[in-house]
Amino acid sequence: MKEKFVFMLWLVATAGVLLWIQPVISDAWKTVKNVPIGSFPMQAAHSSGKVTVQKKAAYGDYTLITQQFMPEIFLVNMKGKILYRWRMPVENMLDGDSTRKQYDSWLAFEDAYAYPNGDLLVLTMLVGVSPYGYRLFKIDKHSNLLWTHTGNIHHDIFISKDTGNIYTLRHDFVDTVPSDIPFKRGKALADYIQVLSQDGELLDEISLFEAFSGTKYAKLLKKYSNKRSAWDITHANSVFRLDSEMAKHFPQFKVGALLVSVRNINALAVIDPDTRKVVWLQDQPWKLQHDAKFVNNGNILLFDNLGSQKRNKEKYRILEVNPKTRQVQLVYPRGKRQGAENDHFGRVDRLPNGNTLITDSLNHRVLEINDKGAIVWNYKLMLPQRKTIKVNGSTRYHAIRSATRYTKDQLPFLKQ
Repeated sequence: MKEKFVFMLWLVATAGVLLWIQPVISDAWKTVKNVPIGSFPMQAAHSSGKVTVQKKAAYGDYTLITQQFMPEIFLVNMKGKILYRWRMPVENMLDGDSTRKQYDSWLAFEDAYAYPNGDLLVLTMLVGVSPYGYRLFKIDKHSNLLWTHTGNIHHDIFISKDTGNIYTLRHDFVDTVPSDIPFKRGKALADYIQVLSQDGELLDEISLFEAFSGTKYAKLLKKYSNKRSAWDITHANSVFRLDSEMAKHFPQFKVGALLVSVRNINALAVIDPDTRKVVWLQDQPWKLQHDAKFVNNGNILLFDNLGSQKRNKEKYRILEVNPKTRQVQLVYPRGKRQGAENDHFGRVDRLPNGNTLITDSLNHRVLEINDKGAIVWNYKLMLPQRKTIKVNGSTRYHAIRSATRYTKDQLPFLKQ
């Protein structure tokens, strides 16, 4: 009898908590679900978040956050308060694109970069179609559209400190590939690295297939081309230019070398800026990785999505690899701390004070760790864990697609 009474009390208490939290979750999510292309509300409410860990060792002042299906990109301070928002001019973004509008697809906001004057670069992709790359936009601090760069742009933005040029990725279907990368399954989705001026003008383009062709690394693409999903042989998902300041730590590579994460062959590749060929590659022990970057200790930092096996589940981890010795070291998680499942998406960045900023996309959080792996800052969106939506009958997850840390000096427009 006593046990039954206690159980009833627990049910009542649990119901009360659910009733209390449900409106918060509902409000945070209401502008995300069932929002197709072209019908985003221009005054969309943001997904509320909170900081659960904040220590003095955390670096910087603001974090720029991009959410997959939220047409609003915002800056939060170190306490999690939203200080500034850019609302995406979606209808203008789709101008002149009658072909894409007829698809039952969804516009996803993938990456963003804030300039000192408040201008914002925004990279968008499409969910539910292939090619899934879409457009790169620049808007001003009032969310007015400045320019658009079309051509199936996808995944990543890198701004060179040397030139101010924009590096990004493009893909498209092709009928033929180089002869040493045999392909027998119809059309292949080919990746390209694009270089744009600050005004969005195309300056250069490098074919990833051609970068592999004629090198000893082409055999990796040959091996993958026999698989069922081989139409997307490379699936590049990040590009990082070796600028002059960073090049001091990588004497084996030339200034201007390009580091590319080639997800579908589990590889990181460096492309020589003169020969435009792959000159270094490593394809283990990570799996379906994201966001590879040169860091100033001479290593390459990356987000390893599926390389860690814990209790029969694949969990993400943050790794560094030394391109000289090829030795790999674990950055996060360390000790008794367990990683989380994050089978796709994810970003990582090394901050100037040596801390590491991690975008744990599918778990809706951004965390900063120190050099010992301890969490010094943690921001969590108030959404249900792995919130799902349906796109063309397929299950898709809402996600934080990117997070970038800034100092007050880097964004002086906020003081105006």
